[in-house]
Amino acid sequence: MKLYTTQAMAYWTLMGLIPLWQGGSLSMAADSDKNSLGCLDPTKVDYSHDYFPEKAVLEYSDEWTITYNNTYKIICNKPKNVTYLLYQCGTEPPASEEGKHHLTLQVPLQNGVAVTSTTQIPPLEHLGVRRQIKAFISTYDDAVSAISSPCLNYLIDESVTDVVDSANLDTYLAANEGMVVFGGPFTNAALPNYMIISESSEKHPKDIYEWQKLFGALFNLEGLSNKVVAESVKRFDCATADAAAAVKAGSTNRTVAWAYYSDYSSGWSVATCDPTFNYYCTYAQHCNANLLHSNEGSIEQWGTKYMNDAEFVEFAKDADHLLYMSNNWNKTYTERKAVLDQLVSVQNKEVFDYMGSGPNAWFEQRISEYDVVLQDFCDVVDMTSSESKHKRQWFRHVFTEPIGSLGTCSDAQVDEPWKTRASSCLATPTAAPVASATLPPTAAPTSSTNNMAIIPSSLIAMGVAFWSFYL
Repeated sequence: MKLYTTQAMAYWTLMGLIPLWQGGSLSMAADSDKNSLGCLDPTKVDYSHDYFPEKAVLEYSDEWTITYNNTYKIICNKPKNVTYLLYQCGTEPPASEEGKHHLTLQVPLQNGVAVTSTTQIPPLEHLGVRRQIKAFISTYDDAVSAISSPCLNYLIDESVTDVVDSANLDTYLAANEGMVVFGGPFTNAALPNYMIISESSEKHPKDIYEWQKLFGALFNLEGLSNKVVAESVKRFDCATADAAAAVKAGSTNRTVAWAYYSDYSSGWSVATCDPTFNYYCTYAQHCNANLLHSNEGSIEQWGTKYMNDAEFVEFAKDADHLLYMSNNWNKTYTERKAVLDQLVSVQNKEVFDYMGSGPNAWFEQRISEYDVVLQDFCDVVDMTSSESKHKRQWFRHVFTEPIGSLGTCSDAQVDEPWKTRASSCLATPTAAPVASATLPPTAAPTSSTNNMAIIPSSLIAMGVAFWSFYL
């Protein structure tokens, strides 16, 4: 059985780390300068030796920590105030830590993982451990249809990855002892087998993506996860510098309306940047765009304000671009053509939605491809240098481009290395957003949950408040 894809294998080979099969498990020499990718020989363990020479280095995230000892490491989820002890397979967990942690796990994980959210899929794919996803936990009817990953869909079709109804989870876990279940920010942290992933507690896209290193620590792949994160940061910073260079070269700052029409709330949801500086505010800032945002609206649903047609036209009429953040553009334009045709962005056909990679991929992949999203945003607002040749992956021109797709996957492709979809960047990644980029002032903040402003109506109807983070 393949446990790791060639993404991980290529990294190990590149770093001079060649795993050896011994007795059915991967075994590494104790004096390696790389983390063990399998179980140690218990008779040869030296408890004074550091078995984790490759350590996760946190530079951005504020909401989790990891500390290392010779044979074990401890992860702390700060929002949930819960800890997890990970001890090197082949060693004994320290007696001094007994009873102090919610989970005590051997690493690399020996029995696979179950995911409860599609956002948990890309971090594992980026590490080349896709086959370690043993189950997808379905929390509502046909939840599996929300999965966009072609290769995970293939593994499900081939019955390699199970689809488990949440009502049957206890029975499934009893039959699959030792499996770790990834929970979300609203999951009860005390549930058996659950490890809570709280990336939504972070603020900046870099902070959020650094949770990638937590996934790496579960498989002793800290070296690879450090590398993957560092490369994404470099691409993000390079796109920022490229936008700054475009301004210096004479590009004009564009104004963007980030909005959609909610059928459920019968109103327009628009961007909010205070009191919470949401992720799209960050993208606008780094691309030197002027993002329209407001906390106002005469329609209120679920503690969130929405604008009526007249209010929205007044708000967005002069924006150069409309980023329409839902999957119902065609329906909305058909029903509200007279309203939308009053917008400069619609008149000039500068309207984009998020379906460049398919109808659901945005929710699954966006936070793990934050660098690609930035490149897309900067391309939309024409804040790229003449040398940059970026092909948008997310933002689809609604008038000329079809709904995209992530493609299909074969058995051979399941184990191919993950490759970024970001474009090569030629700028020097040192420049910050230029001072001329501004966010127009908003009305006084309200007590509403501002993140709810960009939730699709279908999800609001389901009452899934936390989805606001993923849009």
